[in-house]
Amino acid sequence: MENRSCVLVDGDSGVAKTHVLAPVIAKVIGAMKIISLDDHFLKVGGVRMTGSKLLYWEDLNYSDLAAEISACSGKVVIEGLCMLKVMEKLHLPHDYHIFVRLKQSAIHWIPGTWEISPRAKEPVDSNWKSLFRYYRERKPYTVCSRRLEFDQDRFLRLQQEEGGSLL
Repeated sequence: MENRSCVLVDGDSGVAKTHVLAPVIAKVIGAMKIISLDDHFLKVGGVRMTGSKLLYWEDLNYSDLAAEISACSGKVVIEGLCMLKVMEKLHLPHDYHIFVRLKQSAIHWIPGTWEISPRAKEPVDSNWKSLFRYYRERKPYTVCSRRLEFDQDRFLRLQQEEGGSLL
């Protein structure tokens, strides 16, 4: 639809994009819909194959994802891994791109910077391998509208202190 505005939430796996960041962003901007890429994996018999060796963007059902996005009007938040690569494959523009990384990431960042160490080794896990390749190829942290760093250890401590009420 012509009057759609897309905000992308991109970044590290396990950084709370789905359950914390996307809902908060949607509420702040008045988005009508949150779309999670994780809801669009290719499935066999209705179930995603666990332990997939495919890279993240190779394991998505693009026709279903495109249909869900196309059905939206107004503001929509789309969250997941490798967002620029996915949106490029869909040939869809976005209006704002938020990139968030874990402070305790499997990607080896150069301390105090937003650059990956040249000595960093490619992870074995397929999600982290996908991210590593995506970060090296696209450098989404250099072209995003906003960068955030999420301290998962601190968040979990605060959540425990608040009796689990932060979510």
